[in-house]
Amino acid sequence: MSRVAFSYYYGLKFSIRHPLTLISLYFDSLAILFILSVIEGRLNDIALMGSIVSTLTLSGFSSAGDFSYLTRVIKFTDMVWFDETARRNYIISIYLTNLLFPLPLVLIYASLLLITVRLPLATLMVVLVEVFMLYLTSSNLGLFMAIKISWAYRAREVFFILASVITLLPPVYYSVELLPHYMVFVSMFLPTSAITVFYQIGTPIVLEMSLISELAWLLVSLLIVSKYIKYIH
Repeated sequence: MSRVAFSYYYGLKFSIRHPLTLISLYFDSLAILFILSVIEGRLNDIALMGSIVSTLTLSGFSSAGDFSYLTRVIKFTDMVWFDETARRNYIISIYLTNLLFPLPLVLIYASLLLITVRLPLATLMVVLVEVFMLYLTSSNLGLFMAIKISWAYRAREVFFILASVITLLPPVYYSVELLPHYMVFVSMFLPTSAITVFYQIGTPIVLEMSLISELAWLLVSLLIVSKYIKYIH
């Protein structure tokens, strides 16, 4: 219960009370959505989906900055790390906080997407499951980065660059039709573009590949974190 209260206060409630902070942190996705929609003369649904993916990827990777700051600057983990229950609550609280913080913006994107495209319920549920797996994967990788990067403030720089690369280069904001066929296949192996490729193509085989890709990335990230978590200090 305490971790839910912590996550609500520092995540969802904080973003509602400080909307400018929310917008400033995720301004890139808003700017890209605006530019692409202006170019096309309509609300770009691919860019909307890309904004959802990009926002939650960036939010997940931001765990690197939070963990690194709390661990190496505040030394908070010195109080909780040798208690298994406290350690688990600490990690879950950070994950929940970074999931709830961008929630108002994600709900706006999702609402606009439903109004624009009128997605079938089954497709919407699959997308939500994949996006949640993507968030957990990026959070796990963010925690791993916090473990490996000794300088607290450098962690935020690294996660921002990494999140930008895997959301801007693959077909997250743009159509897969612009890529040669082999590059579309390669895009299915990235956790960000696997979701957007499925959204754009929507065939059963692409659905299977995207689910396998997201699940594989999630399992690998869990294995990495479980191996290195004991080294955080």
